Amino acid sequence: MDRVIVIDTETTGLSPSKGGHRVINIAAVEIIDGEVTGNTFHSFINPEGKKSQPGAFKVHKLTAEFLSKQPTFSKIATPLLEFISGARLSFYSKNFDMPFIQSELDRSGIDVVLSRDFESSCLMVDFANRENNGKYVKLDSACIRYGIDISQRKVHGAAIDAELTAHLYVKFHYDDERPLNRTPHQKPREEKEIRPIPRAFKHPESGQLIQLNHCKNPSCNNYGVPALNPKLKKSGEPKKSLGNAYKLTNSNVGKSLTCKLCGSSTKLINNKAFVLESLRLNAIFRLRDISCPDVKLQTSNRRKRPCRNAAVNLYKHPKRYTLKGTRASATKRQEEMSSQRIQCKACKNQFTIPLNPQMGQARKDVNVALLKGLVNKGILNRLSEQLDISMSLIYHKLEFFYEQCIQFDQWHISQNLNSLNGKRLTLSMDRQHYLVNWTEKEDARPTKLVNTSTVDNQSRFVFASTLNFDFTSDWEAIKKDSAMRRDFEKPEWKRRHAQYVLKDREVQGDDVNDELSLKAPQKGLLVQQTYSLMAHLEQMKPFYDVIDYSYLMADDDEGFELGICLVLRELIENKKIYPVLIRADRNNASQMQDKRSWAEQVLRKHGVEFSGKGKDNLTLAEKRELAQKYWAANLEHQLHNAGHSRSEWLVHPFPKSQHSIQLKPLVGVGKDQWLDVAESLFDSSTQGVDNYFQMIRRRINVLERPITSATNGHRWNGYASYNPKWSVMLVEILRVYNNYIITDSKKLKNKGSKQKPLTPAQKLGLAEKRYSIQDILSFSAFKEFKENYH
Repeated sequence: MDRVIVIDTETTGLSPSKGGHRVINIAAVEIIDGEVTGNTFHSFINPEGKKSQPGAFKVHKLTAEFLSKQPTFSKIATPLLEFISGARLSFYSKNFDMPFIQSELDRSGIDVVLSRDFESSCLMVDFANRENNGKYVKLDSACIRYGIDISQRKVHGAAIDAELTAHLYVKFHYDDERPLNRTPHQKPREEKEIRPIPRAFKHPESGQLIQLNHCKNPSCNNYGVPALNPKLKKSGEPKKSLGNAYKLTNSNVGKSLTCKLCGSSTKLINNKAFVLESLRLNAIFRLRDISCPDVKLQTSNRRKRPCRNAAVNLYKHPKRYTLKGTRASATKRQEEMSSQRIQCKACKNQFTIPLNPQMGQARKDVNVALLKGLVNKGILNRLSEQLDISMSLIYHKLEFFYEQCIQFDQWHISQNLNSLNGKRLTLSMDRQHYLVNWTEKEDARPTKLVNTSTVDNQSRFVFASTLNFDFTSDWEAIKKDSAMRRDFEKPEWKRRHAQYVLKDREVQGDDVNDELSLKAPQKGLLVQQTYSLMAHLEQMKPFYDVIDYSYLMADDDEGFELGICLVLRELIENKKIYPVLIRADRNNASQMQDKRSWAEQVLRKHGVEFSGKGKDNLTLAEKRELAQKYWAANLEHQLHNAGHSRSEWLVHPFPKSQHSIQLKPLVGVGKDQWLDVAESLFDSSTQGVDNYFQMIRRRINVLERPITSATNGHRWNGYASYNPKWSVMLVEILRVYNNYIITDSKKLKNKGSKQKPLTPAQKLGLAEKRYSIQDILSFSAFKEFKENYH
């Protein structure tokens, strides 16, 4: 008697070893002498608290609540082993299922080793080798080729999968019937679209048409050339291909735009979403206008139109207004606070502007101590006790601090931006992840925020920190409109509100490979990482325009490459910016030595020889000279191959740490800039942004690194913020505090230097002195304007 047992499983994830994932469903089907007998074993299994990863749940649809009521594997192990005893085992994917079952047996303390105690085979491998030229196919495809009905397989389950595999096993091993050479097309073919390319969006302020759907490779002839919609046949039906050298391909993010010239692919971008998110940030990070409030319009029965100065900014058109005298504050204990009376010359209406923005505030005496505590690991409820103020007052003051920091920063940048003229900076950009928004006792799932920051490596000035959370828009109206339009059923680039994450399932996973369950925030709007990053890059444009040229060192990230090359295209083409991706691998000694040896071979290949010394004995100056020649040789090679291949990864010959560092310049350079680029690449790192991110973790309690529980492997924040809004504000407050208050005194002291400590803003010429917390809190752009008013 030839007895074979076909086994299939469903699991919480992809690996029992790396992720500690568990079996949640197992089935076995008996075959005797080439016939499926109908004798089966089947059981659901309690994974004992291990949650399914989103991808796994999408496959099996088994909820944690349902599985918690099922038996554990140790309780079903004995009947399972009795069922398979004496049989040969077969799996469709042996390398997946068998390690999971073995892991459960080991966890249960059962002395059975499947590879030792049973003869087993893999039907996927056997089918590929005999019928498909060694190429693997999915179970559905193999069954279709043999004519096996798979219509009942709506959702993956161990029972139906084991049964289909058993029938496939019989067809493969016992029947003489040969399968089809290829799998017939099963899915209904998509109808050709007349306009598959996202339409350009007219910028409401500049009037420029924004179209970012083009090749992302700066060395390609298609770079900056937008993809065109298909041409139409005489019948009006669109042709198969697009209107120029592009094609649409399917990827894990939906449809992607692929360049036919260089082969690079990019996700389709919703141009409107990018522009609107950029405008939202611009509205936040700007100096507040002062114009005629025209209060008489609402009380007058005769006037129907507002005053002609109602939208005229005092800073830009001071002659439209008259400065009158000052008025002292009537608030008790704030008599020293005064405000400026201003008269509109058009409607003769008078209004007042406080000269100190703290005017009228309750407990303004604690403002300095509170802000200092917030940026020095202060915990909100403890600050409330220490300063004897309510939590609601703390939140009110936090909003005031946030607004003051923005106004203080924007004023100094507007006044001193030209000081960046002629400078050559090396900037670094990266992303940091935070877990926030534990608002419901019954739903402890957090929201993940992502902070994209750009920092000057030398001065550590933080130009911008952009968190992907919007608390300024009408989130209720947007969610309602999106639901009414059924936006979530459309591809991202076709959505009306494509810049927002409005469904829990669309929240991107954590930056570590765990199964943490996330949700969208209850209040406010989570911004898609793609559009948050691109809006951040748009924010940086005024700085790049003024700087002579800059090197942008970014972490190896596909999103960075996409955003940089699309948003900063004009700056790249005008050689104002040279972006470089950096990849640092923690390899073992042999791997590291192999990569460094390869780099040294490249040096010799290009005529760069060591001057009779081993590389470990070279001085820093000698290493720098050799590295410059090495980079120049590699960059020259890239220049000659421009347009024929994408940028290549270059191995750093002299990494500073025990890493193998690889660099990928995204653009080519001319001969006259080889040495400048080479020297920059020698010192290339993301140290500026890395140090800033460490500062955030160490100084802001609610944004500390998530903690892994020792009991269940879940991740949580010790002082997680209830509202993501506070996280956004705290990061901006710390950014300004870092730029204008914190000096490099500690670093100079450690070096024994007697140089004068400077803030990052002083080093770049964006500030004349080191400021204090009180300077920021009492700052008034109008007061600064008044001092220079004539």
